[in-house]
This record gives sequence, C-alpha cells and structure tokens, in this order.
Amino acid sequence: MTSRTDQKEQTRQHILECAADLFRTQGVAGTSLTDIMTEAGLTHGGFYAHFKNKEDLLAHSYTAAMDSSREEWFEDIIEHEPEEALRLLINRYLSRDHRDNPDEGCPMPALLGELEKEGLCATEAEQALRTSIHRAKPSVAQARHLSPEAADAETVATFATMVGGMLLARSVADEDYSNYILKSCRAFLKKEIR
Repeated sequence: MTSRTDQKEQTRQHILECAADLFRTQGVAGTSLTDIMTEAGLTHGGFYAHFKNKEDLLAHSYTAAMDSSREEWFEDIIEHEPEEALRLLINRYLSRDHRDNPDEGCPMPALLGELEKEGLCATEAEQALRTSIHRAKPSVAQARHLSPEAADAETVATFATMVGGMLLARSVADEDYSNYILKSCRAFLKKEIR
C-alpha cells in the first residue's frame, strides 16, 4: 500500500469514527455532513473523495461502530466459563458507563429507530445484529443449557432486552429510575443463567 493510499484510508477511518460518534449523540437527522467534516478537522469538499453521500457514510459508520462496540462487549469473554461470560456481557452492555457514553457504545439503541424511520441502511443494521447474535449464541446456549434452536431464540430475546433496556434507561430524566431500569434488565436476563 502506498503512502498516499494509506493516508486516504486513515482519513476515511477518521471520518467514519467522527460520523459514528455524532450520529449516536445527535441522531442522523441532527447531523450534517458539515458537522461531521468539521469534527474530523477536514473541509466539506473532501467528503466526496471517501463516500458517495450521507447514506453511504451512515451505512459504513454504523457497521464500523457495531464492529468496534461488539469487540468491547466480547473482549476476553472466551476466557470465562459460559455462565460467567454471559453475566459479563449483560453487565457490560447494561451498565451506567454504556448509558452515559452513547458516542462510544453500541449504535443500536441510539440509531435503530431513526434508521428504520428513514429507511436507511437496513441491510447493514440487520447484518450487524446477526453477527452480534451469532457471536453471543454459544455463551447463551452453554450458560442456559439449551439446544441450538432454543439458543437462537433465547439469544435474540437477550439482545432485544439489552437494547430495549438501554434505550429505556437513556430515555428517562430521573437517574435513579434509569439505574433501576438497568438493574431490572440485568436481573431479568441473569435469572435464566443456570
């Protein structure tokens, strides 16, 4: 790879990271290309050297954010017994830190409703979700002693509860109630771990 090609890829990655942060905190409609390029320290005119349009950027930044956050959730999970691995995943996802830092966390609770409403990058969102479910399924199956078929449904329900719980926890003004939502979702998901 040439130095120029390498620099272009680094710039593209930087734009993706800035876009993902802004989309998660300001929403898609509330974030302009100018906002993203300003955040990246670049001129608006340079955008089109990297992406076709805002939707193209959204699709790529969403996928990159999912990949990055997934790595954080699953970091060192395989080093633990299945039951502990699943508890760790639930605790990491349904944490105050994740709630309070949407720009660094999973883009699903921050963006899925908006993506669906706008009809944007549904394919990328679905693929990212399927990848996360596939990654968690072995821990769910082993921790809950389930058949592969039952584990698939249980993993989908686990993710739905985690994402929904995070969405609810972020949507209330009362911090104590928000903490209660997180705690309740964690307890609900962990009660099935044997």
